[in-house]
Amino acid sequence: MSALNVRSLQTKTQTVSVYTRHTSDCSKKDDPHWKRCECVKYIYLLIKGREEQDDLGKDTFLD
Repeated sequence: MSALNVRSLQTKTQTVSVYTRHTSDCSKKDDPHWKRCECVKYIYLLIKGREEQDDLGKDTFLD
């Protein structure tokens, strides 16, 4: 995935949300907004009425 240019998204993006797709053995598997685990994080963008989702990888918020 290429690096996101947040400044360019600010004027065009209506919604930006980060959520987690937990593994079945994660203790927080029922909370998609919990980010302090090693499960894969995703970004959800709603840009000009078009939805996009992208994998941010593991440990994004732990580094």
